[in-house]
Formats: sequence, structure tokens, C-alpha cells
Amino acid sequence: MRHGFHTHCLRGLRYGPGMFVGQGSEKRFELPVMLLVVWLALCPWPVPESVAGNGTTDLKGRIIALTAGWMYRWNAISPSSDGDSDGAAFEITGAVHWEPYDLERPLQADRGRILWLKKTLNDAEISSAALFIPHYSSFRSFEVYLDHVRIYKSGELKPAFINRHLYIKWHLIPLPFDYYNRTLYFRFFSDHPRIIGIVSTIYLGQIPTVLTRLVLQDLDITILGLFLIFGGLFGGSLLVAYYKLKNHSLLYGSIMSISAGAYILTESNVTSMILDHTVLQSYVRTMSLSSCLPGAPGPSWNRP
Repeated sequence: MRHGFHTHCLRGLRYGPGMFVGQGSEKRFELPVMLLVVWLALCPWPVPESVAGNGTTDLKGRIIALTAGWMYRWNAISPSSDGDSDGAAFEITGAVHWEPYDLERPLQADRGRILWLKKTLNDAEISSAALFIPHYSSFRSFEVYLDHVRIYKSGELKPAFINRHLYIKWHLIPLPFDYYNRTLYFRFFSDHPRIIGIVSTIYLGQIPTVLTRLVLQDLDITILGLFLIFGGLFGGSLLVAYYKLKNHSLLYGSIMSISAGAYILTESNVTSMILDHTVLQSYVRTMSLSSCLPGAPGPSWNRP
């Protein structure tokens, strides 16, 4: 979905900011700018390939995909404390039956609002370990327990406005040094009519390695987004200083470029490192997409 939208934006840039100074200037600058944008979008950044093993190993064996050994249970366990601080515990009373959970076939939320997942962390021993949950991988709010002690919380485990936007957030959850062979529990709440729980692969890895991978993985689209925004701002400055707000092609091209750049940045993990505000990020993404599409055909309206 993300890359398809990028393609749409790249096509729209043909008549984007800085290329409406005249027919001669357009012919002179259009091809180099297009080649630069395409290179930024398609440049093969040096992210190591995955290697099959016990799970999927990446970056010299320091990131493990936790794909096997998951179990689930609906509404089975009650926390003994619902406080906001980590360290809250839960108790299992009576016999609890757990069933296998397949990450590739997530459960439907029509069976309940509270879902428990568990997995024994015996895939690998890693120093400075943390769980990494990519964005669009968890729905909606949840708590994380190691054995019976809570170590992380995201959102509210009850109907709340903030929960609607949590899916765009990635999570990096540090683990204690003695996590190996201990049991990891997730307690999910979702008032979505269909989706609940983990819906794609999560990872175990060293904190510095995970952060490095996040930067390398999205560095290209981050640069592309910044390029589009600064290009749109440059076009806007030309519109004000040189054209006195009378060049509609430059106006629509600048709006399209800034909007496309903002949308791309909201999809970047690098942006989430700097701006940890899911509601703002969600609204900027929606608004930038809405303003980009009307601006895309605008430059052609003034063309002969």
C-alpha cells in the first residue's frame, strides 16, 4: 500500500515544484529531478538479508522472528491490579486451557474483547534484549507480562479514544537479562469489530541492532519525504516572491509535493523515533493524503 502511493506521488511530480518557470526550464530540469527522486525511492540500502534458522535470524543473528510456540485464550485470566505502573501482576485461578495461535491467521474479535497470548522465550539468549513489535502489527491496546509481572502497557484496556490510533505505533520493550526460558504474556483489549491481538511477526533482538535496522529500513523513504517537503516549500516561496500568487500550476504542485512528503514521513519508522504521538501522526497522515490527491492533477490545468 505504501509503495503504491509512492508510485502515484512520483508520477505526479512530473510537473511538480520548481518546474513551472517556463517550457525551457521544464525541459532542462524535469529529467534530472525525476531521476533523483526515483533513485531515492529505489536505492538498495545495505540491510542484510534474512537467514533461515530457529525462527528467522537477521543482522548477524541478533534479531529473531518469534513465529512459533504461541498460544491463546479468551477472557481467561484476571489481573490482580489494574494500576498504571509496571510491576502489576496477574493470577491464574483454576485450570486454563490454551490453544495454538497462528500469527498468519489472526483471530476475529467477535469472540471476545479480551485476548491473552503467551509464548516461552526459548528461541535465543541475547544480551540487551528487547521485544520489537512493528507498526500495524498489534490491535489495539495491550499489556505485556514476563511470567506474572507486567513490564509494558500501551493504551487503555477499556474503550478509549487513544486506542483507535495505536496500530500505527511500533513498540520496543526492554527485557531483563534473565528473560530466557521465561513465559511472555500479552493481554489485549479491542473494541474493533474484527481485529484483535498480534497480526504479524514480532521480533526479539538487541536494542541497538533493532534501532539501527529501523533507521536503515526507512532511511530512503525518510529522505524522499523530506525532499518532497523542501521541494514544495521552495515552490511555495517562488509562488509568493516571483509569481505573486498567480501561478496556479506552481500552487497545486507545491501543495501536492508537501502533502505527499508529509504522508510518506508519517509512514516512516524514523519519524516515530522522533515524534511519539500516535494521534497527531494519524491525523497528519489522513490530512496530507486528502490534500495531496486534489493537488495532483492541478499542474495540468494550466498547461497548453
